[in-house]
Amino acid sequence: MQCLHCYYSSSSDRKRNKCNEVIHDLESSLFEAAVHIARLPDLQVKRNYPKLRWQILESTFIGYATFYLVRNNLPVVSKEMGQALNYSKDQIGNMLALSVMTYGIGRFIMGSLSDRSNPVIHASGIAVDRLLQFCFCNRKQLPVHLALWTMNGLAQSMGWAPCGRSLSHWYSIRERGTIFAFWNLAKMWEAVWLGSLRPIPP
Repeated sequence: MQCLHCYYSSSSDRKRNKCNEVIHDLESSLFEAAVHIARLPDLQVKRNYPKLRWQILESTFIGYATFYLVRNNLPVVSKEMGQALNYSKDQIGNMLALSVMTYGIGRFIMGSLSDRSNPVIHASGIAVDRLLQFCFCNRKQLPVHLALWTMNGLAQSMGWAPCGRSLSHWYSIRERGTIFAFWNLAKMWEAVWLGSLRPIPP
């Protein structure tokens, strides 16, 4: 018969092992790359490969353009927001600086993760980004705005890594210069979109 100390010690070990298993399963489901599948017949590859390559280019282009629609929208309304909420230029500058810092750190982290994970989890950054911006628009406290816009920079960093990884897998080295040159046009939608919202002074 076990003593009480041994019983509770073994019980704690079992709970700890169970928690570790749950965490491992969660990490595996979120960050592991897609399961390898057997190569399709050559005839099917020739028929589907061009269509799938175009779908990859199209989906990554639209996805990254969606990120850029709200990449730098705060500077456009910073003057009006400062006047409405009595924010100084320094306070608004702190928001922008923190966002840029977390964006840079996030690009480094997400780039490493995307090399060994499924791009779908990184694309969820679009949903996280929209949620953060929705919360930002419905709050009026400076500390909350600082925290939300800082996290927004991290969410924005989730866009490039899965796109670059997917395009590199589907296009050869000889094609990448042309493909990436076209794909980078996705960034121009931000200028067109924000420019159309900003009224032209008389």
